[in-house]
Amino acid sequence: MNRDRFLTRRWNYIITLVQGPPTVAFVVYGLTSGYGETQQGMIVLSVLGALF
Repeated sequence: MNRDRFLTRRWNYIITLVQGPPTVAFVVYGLTSGYGETQQGMIVLSVLGALF
């Protein structure tokens, strides 16, 4: 598969649909859980978000 066939609008939609929901779920969990209220919790959530 060459670059022109890979970088299409269709593939952009597929990547967005696959990567979007886990990202939104992670953000919602980080904002709604009490885990993010402590300094250690924020550090862990930041590191996990960076790795994700």
